[in-house]
Amino acid sequence: MKHVYCTVQNTKIVTFCIIMLLFTSVLKAQVPILSFQPIITSGLANTVEITNPKDGSGRLFVVQQNGIIRMLKGGVLQSAVFLNIADTISYSGERGLLSLAFHPNYKQNRYFFLYYTNKAGDITVARYRTFAADSNKADPNSGVVLMKIPKPYANHNGGQLQFGPDGFLYFGTGDGGSGGDPNNFAQSRKSLLGKMLRINVDSINTSPYYSIPASNPYVNDTSVLKEIYAFGLRNPWRWSIDSVTNKVWIADVGQDKCEEVNANTLAEMSGLNYGWRCYEGDSAYNLASCLPKNNYAAPVFSYSHSLAVGGKSITGGFVYRGSAWPSLYGYYICADFVTGNAWLVKEDSTGKFVGTLQKGGPTLFSTFGEDDNRELYAAKLNGTIYSVKVSVPLPLANPILRGMDYGDYHQLVCKITGTTPTQVSIEYSEFGEVFTKPSDNLDIHQIGNVYTFIHRFNNAYRELYYRIKIVQPNGEINYSNVVKLTVAGSDPDIKVYPTVINNHLLNIESKHPLTGIQLYNSSGQILFRSSFKGMDNKKSVVLPSNIKGIYWVEVKSNAGKKATKKILLGN
Repeated sequence: MKHVYCTVQNTKIVTFCIIMLLFTSVLKAQVPILSFQPIITSGLANTVEITNPKDGSGRLFVVQQNGIIRMLKGGVLQSAVFLNIADTISYSGERGLLSLAFHPNYKQNRYFFLYYTNKAGDITVARYRTFAADSNKADPNSGVVLMKIPKPYANHNGGQLQFGPDGFLYFGTGDGGSGGDPNNFAQSRKSLLGKMLRINVDSINTSPYYSIPASNPYVNDTSVLKEIYAFGLRNPWRWSIDSVTNKVWIADVGQDKCEEVNANTLAEMSGLNYGWRCYEGDSAYNLASCLPKNNYAAPVFSYSHSLAVGGKSITGGFVYRGSAWPSLYGYYICADFVTGNAWLVKEDSTGKFVGTLQKGGPTLFSTFGEDDNRELYAAKLNGTIYSVKVSVPLPLANPILRGMDYGDYHQLVCKITGTTPTQVSIEYSEFGEVFTKPSDNLDIHQIGNVYTFIHRFNNAYRELYYRIKIVQPNGEINYSNVVKLTVAGSDPDIKVYPTVINNHLLNIESKHPLTGIQLYNSSGQILFRSSFKGMDNKKSVVLPSNIKGIYWVEVKSNAGKKATKKILLGN
């Protein structure tokens, strides 16, 4: 059934209509669309982590690679510096201050832990403390070093500290650098590189300020370093623990072929081997001295080194466990640093992990983070902080956006109710993935809260996908549903004339024999149709005399070609 509401102004003005038609969406209805809203656009740089102390204070702490930690409160960047250890670290390339983790009992003991590369380039884990009189400021002289791990190369430092629900401190180290792990550190039982490590830092106030948990998998194996919890990682830049399932989601930066995500519970992870350098993702990389493939944990998700549908360097995120965006609950979110492609990964009812690609996001995402309420944030390396949201369906009658193909242009209409937006624009895509504003001819008309877009396109396009982008007064960006329109096109061998008709006589000429004609209005209603029985290449057709105004005529030939023209019928 069609529902039509139109306003016809005069013969020089376009007829505005909303045609209630059903179109197929290119996005799965059950998968939410991410929206990244900037909340901090200046004052930060070299941002590599966002975290919170889980003390109910509502504070977010932003780690800068140059050795400075800043604080957000109420979404506002505070002027005071929480800690500056620039003189302690080496900062260049992948080196620097890389991570911050607050002790589970931080509110009482004021301890937090840092992961950085020292002046010699060693991976370093250190403990610091805030001033008793001011929880917004750390004591730079309180630092003690728990661990130093020498590295042969400057890259592949890993970089994430996190406390598990068991109270132990976990951190993922890189394989030592260069390319291809030339020393095979990730598989070595006597190296702390390329591993997930677990230590106990609770109530230990003498050097080395940590002990080995009795439940570590190799605590009784003298051939393996006791800090090792899992093997076979290349460069786990960002990883997280799902607060509901205790699954550890490790985004491991790849070598030549792919980026991968591993997901196992803390219990499953104990003693696990993720396979690097034997395997990169599911593909063999260097099988020298390797065991059969079933000895290594396979990733639950991976993407190729393709700029179109993948990327070059994964930035791991979190499983969303907040309450603000119910449709996002349970999805793991990650993004590629280079391309801006993002993925929502979720386990289906069969136990298979399915990743949904979302293209066109910000590039240079270096980290994701959670606040006290487990709402998500993301940061670019340049310092821009984003709130991760869901593009909320617009307050429009379903379907939201509707369109019609008129041969040489598309007409799309939406009616917006509720809060008046600050900006309404249309975006299109040739393949339904990357949406941009049309660069070719576009007319925009507005009558009240009804927006009409006339897109005159390049005839090379055969089908196009459209969506409406709305910017709300609070800065949030929402999108409409996506509609797909097939471009009818016009056969240049079919001529229809004149386009302004006063005697209702229409002339048609074609290279191929003509088979039929139909006349329809802007709502798509066919008002006149005629079939041609002969093999004529030229016809003169008398259109109904009671029809006046702007209409569209479609002519077909026996070669399967057609032409569509807009005409004006007068007296």
